[in-house]
Amino acid sequence: MCYIYVKNVIDAGGHDVSWVNTMPQLILECVSLLLRDLDEEKARDLPAAHRAALLRRRNEYRDEKFQFLHYFAGTLVRVVGQYLT
Repeated sequence: MCYIYVKNVIDAGGHDVSWVNTMPQLILECVSLLLRDLDEEKARDLPAAHRAALLRRRNEYRDEKFQFLHYFAGTLVRVVGQYLT
């Protein structure tokens, strides 16, 4: 949650940013950041040609990745919630 807030502050250029109101919104925000940041991190130390190719391919199967991570995150929240109650 802290990472999402800080990322939003950096992107907005100030601390007055909107925040998520529900758990599903938080999960969707985490999934989106995970997909975007993982691809950027993978490309970080690659030569320019490899980085360009990877970043071009990163949108392949984006919907499938998003659906899987959304399912996984939701399942994880439910399972952890069961153990905490």
